[in-house]
Amino acid sequence: MEDFWPQTGGQTWRLIAQAVDDGRVAFNRACVHLEPWQIVSYTVSVAFLTLWFRRKMKSDRPISQRIRAAVFSAVRNIPWVKAQIEEQMEKARKDLEDTVHQFDRKKVSIYSLTFCLGKYRYFAIQ
Repeated sequence: MEDFWPQTGGQTWRLIAQAVDDGRVAFNRACVHLEPWQIVSYTVSVAFLTLWFRRKMKSDRPISQRIRAAVFSAVRNIPWVKAQIEEQMEKARKDLEDTVHQFDRKKVSIYSLTFCLGKYRYFAIQ
């Protein structure tokens, strides 16, 4: 036991323990008006925000591109913007199908552009 708690270094550990205890008491005083569910929800929110921020900072893209992408992603989820984007995508899909069938005189194969897992994919029915 003498190896871990030397007689001369006990004062340092007491100061550290006192600082930790003072911090705990100050935190309890600051949170006395909060309910337990609020403390838990704030803690979880801050943890997820920290993880999100760290993930954003580790990206290979510059910060301006990441901010622009985040804003565009948020705007894209607005219902009327989402409807306009889907309408334009449907128009582009129809135009692409018409272009493919324009030179298919026999119409032996039917090509279709399907939406699968967030991406458009071709498949052919023979």
